[in-house]
Amino acid sequence: MLDKGEVDDKLIAVMVNNSIFSSVDSFNELKKSYQGITEILEIWFTNYKGSKKIVLNGFENEQKALEIFKNAREQYKKHNDKKLILLIYQNSLEPFFLTAVVIGSGIMAENLSQGNDAVSLLGNTIATGRYIICFNKEFFHRYLERISIL
Repeated sequence: MLDKGEVDDKLIAVMVNNSIFSSVDSFNELKKSYQGITEILEIWFTNYKGSKKIVLNGFENEQKALEIFKNAREQYKKHNDKKLILLIYQNSLEPFFLTAVVIGSGIMAENLSQGNDAVSLLGNTIATGRYIICFNKEFFHRYLERISIL
């Protein structure tokens, strides 16, 4: 089917354990056992986002459905592995590095300031600000692209 001109495949599945569909093994069997089901599905899919927003190009066989499912699963895994790496960085490494920079720059600034709180604060602020500019999410994303993880 097409949604706003883009392919938007849908897979039809039925529960088979302890259900009225337990004897159904294929889409053809579903059509035979439940006359009118394809018409109901057509009405649903062509109207669930509003009238004339979806174009239904018919129904495919089980082989095509498995192909679509496998492709979608591969795409999901591929994209979510990348997202997982970014989430690990954002939720674990980034706070760790930021904390290390704040503490380290505070110690460095305190040692170099010779008791002048303004110089100490300035040193800490410059180091922390530099970290935030250099090691933000976009930087890390570009780094992952360069080393071919993304």
